[in-house]
Amino acid sequence: MRTIVLGAGIAGTLTAYHLLREGHEVTVVDRQPGAGMETSFANGGFMASSQAEPWAAPGVPLKILKWLGHEDAPLLLRPSVVPQMWRWGLRFLANCTEARALASGERSFKLAHYSIAVLKEVREDTQIAYDEVIKGCIRVYGSAEAIDAAAQFYAKLAPLGLNYRVLDAAGCVAIEPALGPSAAKFAGGLFFPDEESGDCHKFTQAIASVCQQGGVAFRYGTNVMALEASGGAISGIVTDKGRLAADRYVLALGSYSPLLVSPLGIRLPIIPVKGYSITVPAASWPGALTVPIADDERKFGLVRPSPDDAGRSAHPRRVALSQPFPQHRPRSHGLDLRLRRRQGRRCGRRRQDAGHRADRVRARPLFEVSRPKHPRAPQGGAT
Repeated sequence: MRTIVLGAGIAGTLTAYHLLREGHEVTVVDRQPGAGMETSFANGGFMASSQAEPWAAPGVPLKILKWLGHEDAPLLLRPSVVPQMWRWGLRFLANCTEARALASGERSFKLAHYSIAVLKEVREDTQIAYDEVIKGCIRVYGSAEAIDAAAQFYAKLAPLGLNYRVLDAAGCVAIEPALGPSAAKFAGGLFFPDEESGDCHKFTQAIASVCQQGGVAFRYGTNVMALEASGGAISGIVTDKGRLAADRYVLALGSYSPLLVSPLGIRLPIIPVKGYSITVPAASWPGALTVPIADDERKFGLVRPSPDDAGRSAHPRRVALSQPFPQHRPRSHGLDLRLRRRQGRRCGRRRQDAGHRADRVRARPLFEVSRPKHPRAPQGGAT
């Protein structure tokens, strides 16, 4: 069966990988010159089922109202965009009840738990390397009340397979000594021993290489302009390089997906969210962390890819902050300050030339604030 996958990010390439294994003749279409060059390029790299807690939760609407007008808020919602988001916003508010938040969290956890299991299978089958760190993850909190609230939520996921334990600040430092200089600034945290981290861009490109070796055709540099439909089904893909047709089609374009299906009368409840990441040499932080750290209250994370790789003399580490909407100095400056506070020293200079990538809300994408590895995406078309 011939299948066309639209999008060569991590979702599209992994879809192509599994379709290939099932015997499909697969073609992947992407506007970039290679795989994983948009949302998957500077993703934060957490493989964490503990990130199942939804943004739509009790108390979040009040927090958003309090954050309005604060440029350094963990989640920035500009009043000017509210009219454009009213339909999505009403659905968001309707899901901010305790019952719906728990149901959403359970669904997200099941999907994440399954996804991590599949990731391990793919890693075993392909033997690819992507700066993976398999040491668990620590989520830190600033108060005992925040720890208790998080523990209550995660306790409801424990019967589904979530493994975690509650720690005080000393317990967090025992697992990750690099937190020592900051121990007085947080109350404790939760440790999730089954979680991992890695370089999403490397992973995506490695999977794309495996797919190409297996016969998958990648049509890079090709803009998807429209979907053709006939008889209630997709009949073809209109691109800037001609029409493409197959037996089946997979839409894996992230936040661009609603733009393509809207003319067909399909409304996808996907809103893009933006964030930033800074990558600095580990040499600037002697004794840098080896266990991924997430700060849920301030919405940022610290990751050091593959710190035990003896083949490297200086290991980069990614510092990420999940925050929505366009980049400007106060927000990236706030991220820099948070890094310095965790690090206990200056982390060195960081650039303002961010390469923005849009993704689904709640996917928590993270983007480069240091020098981008690749040129920015061209205007127009779809990923």
